[in-house]
Amino acid sequence: MTRYPHFAFPKLFLVNGYREFKTHNGLALEYEQEDGLEQCIRRLVVRKPERLRGWDLRFLRRGLNLSQAQLGEQVDRDAQTIARWEKTNDAIPSAVDLTIRTRFAARFEPQMSTQEILSYVDGKEPKLPTSIYLRLTNQGWQ
Repeated sequence: MTRYPHFAFPKLFLVNGYREFKTHNGLALEYEQEDGLEQCIRRLVVRKPERLRGWDLRFLRRGLNLSQAQLGEQVDRDAQTIARWEKTNDAIPSAVDLTIRTRFAARFEPQMSTQEILSYVDGKEPKLPTSIYLRLTNQGWQ
């Protein structure tokens, strides 16, 4: 098992799906299906039972392959506003939070209901565990 450094979850661990090897600079890690791993982490971010922060917005926006200008059009703001929100540690506006989670769920989590998404935005779901363990299976990262 190894720790996977990620801003969204400081205590994120991989049970498998990585390879350790030695280099002249020390021990290095290589991850299997890294795009799938990042997408799995995005699915966890959508399920954070608290308002998203700027870096969460950026992470989800990139997962949707949207530019700042494209997201700005969807929330009636300009690209500079999106960029400003993405650089802050502050919670993003709730309407923007709901929009990005809904758009992500519509594309990648179609089984999620609007009510479930709202419960995450409103912080009514139980908190995620402090330590999160991901495993690479035949169905991808889980």
